[in-house]
Amino acid sequence: MFKKLGLHTLIYGIGQILTQFINFIFIPIYTNPAYLTISENGLREILFSFMKFTEILINIGISTAYLRHFYDNEKKHNNLFFNSLIIISLNFLLIFSLFYFSKNFILTEFFKNKISFSYISKSIIISYLNVIIILYLSLLRALEKPFLYISIGLIKLISIGILNIFFLILLKQHLKGFINSYYYSLIIITIIILIFHFLKHHDFNINFNIIKKLVIFAMPIGFINLLNWSIKLSNRLFLNQYFDEKLSGLFGIGSNIGTIIFIAFIAPFAIAWGPYSYKMDKEKKAIYAFPKIFIYVSIILSILSVGLSIFSKEIIKFIIKDNYYLSSYKIVPFITIGYFFLGINYIVSVGINITKKTYLHLPVVITATIINIAGNIILIPKYKIFGAAISFLISYMSFPFVSNFFSQKYYKINYNWSILFKILVITICTISLSLIINIKNLLLLLIIKMIIIIFFCIILYHLFLNAEERTKITTYYEKIISKIHL
Repeated sequence: MFKKLGLHTLIYGIGQILTQFINFIFIPIYTNPAYLTISENGLREILFSFMKFTEILINIGISTAYLRHFYDNEKKHNNLFFNSLIIISLNFLLIFSLFYFSKNFILTEFFKNKISFSYISKSIIISYLNVIIILYLSLLRALEKPFLYISIGLIKLISIGILNIFFLILLKQHLKGFINSYYYSLIIITIIILIFHFLKHHDFNINFNIIKKLVIFAMPIGFINLLNWSIKLSNRLFLNQYFDEKLSGLFGIGSNIGTIIFIAFIAPFAIAWGPYSYKMDKEKKAIYAFPKIFIYVSIILSILSVGLSIFSKEIIKFIIKDNYYLSSYKIVPFITIGYFFLGINYIVSVGINITKKTYLHLPVVITATIINIAGNIILIPKYKIFGAAISFLISYMSFPFVSNFFSQKYYKINYNWSILFKILVITICTISLSLIINIKNLLLLLIIKMIIIIFFCIILYHLFLNAEERTKITTYYEKIISKIHL
């Protein structure tokens, strides 16, 4: 049972990493003034936030609704896919029209007239193409075809990578090159996906009953995703409004480093966790399995949070040569611990999805959004990127507690919150200890930080795993060692 979840988490994790890795490996180029100035990199961050915003408006939760309704009638999934595509395409036409007629307001308020509308129009098209790809990936998840899922991620990585090199490095198109690389690569991928799918499946019947069901299920999720965007990415806009796009770019670097925890574990886990949790509920195994997964995930997230936070300064120094961005390492602990709470939320909120009471996500996200917006307004003018990071952390802290409050009313699962609290205290103390270390010798500093992480893992191993679990880990470790020696 747990092995299958772990395997799918690993496989989907590779797919997520392949898709997102391009953003990480090109940070040295995005922060190189020869290709993007500090100002252009800040505008890139704001454009990225804008693309995610329009992506949510176009999707409105349809990809999630598709996945949930797939299990109700697996034989009609082809017609379900086509009708989902119809909804997404109509949304795209509507959103594009609205943004076109309000382009002057958008260019002034969002971008301070530093870019033209061509950037906006291409960004909206990129969002639409990406939603189609997301919908197809939902189909692959439902069919449990993780290796094909990885292939899509690999194609996306290679195509964006090649075009980034072509437009940014060879042609030196600066911000225009960044947009063009995504624009043309996603056009190619989307065409391949649609041809591959519709050559095999020919169900083009418009079913208004299916459309109605999808929209009703999706609308609360779409609204929630919009609120989630405001929590995760609106800080760039606040920084730009109160100061300038350069601070948006600075915050973006620290945030991208912290987001590694989301890309490498939380996102792939969430992808595998959805179908897996539905199956466990159907097999009446949730009461036993969910509390254990709650502890295991808490331990994994704490280790990742400590590792990224401790080595964030060295990571930034290694990948970025411009010293302007170095100070962004200081916000990484706030980002990683914020994601720690988000990861826990995926587990404790599962009862809301299983019981199909998705409207209960609304008060959860609304609470976090209010905290985030208030925090941004109060903290950013005084503390700049630190204010944005603190606001991010506090808003994400509210997620699991409010979700658990509502979920428990309809789906009773006993989670051990005292263990979570203890893990969190040890995590924060470990990160704080590492931050006060000031050693100029890089090799010695890295060794000391590695020792801190090892001791941290040993503490978690002995305090929060029982004898049976420790025995299983030891046995698994010995098997790996024996295979290496062979």
